[in-house]
Amino acid sequence: MLSGSVLSLFPCSIYLLILCVTGTFGQVLECWDLENQEAVAIKIVRSLQKYREAAMIEIDVLQRLGKHDFTGSR
Repeated sequence: MLSGSVLSLFPCSIYLLILCVTGTFGQVLECWDLENQEAVAIKIVRSLQKYREAAMIEIDVLQRLGKHDFTGSR
């Protein structure tokens, strides 16, 4: 993936700003959501069962934190 690429992900498109981190677990991309006009991070997880399971736990934790973020500061 090249910085400056537009990635089409259903239902919106994002503009790839930079590859932030590459590690054992996968990659994290810093992107710009063209539809919502905000910065977002996208995590790409390697296709191994143990990494997918860990990613699902991380999603659960982030969703729980988000429920208590009343100011929307993330």
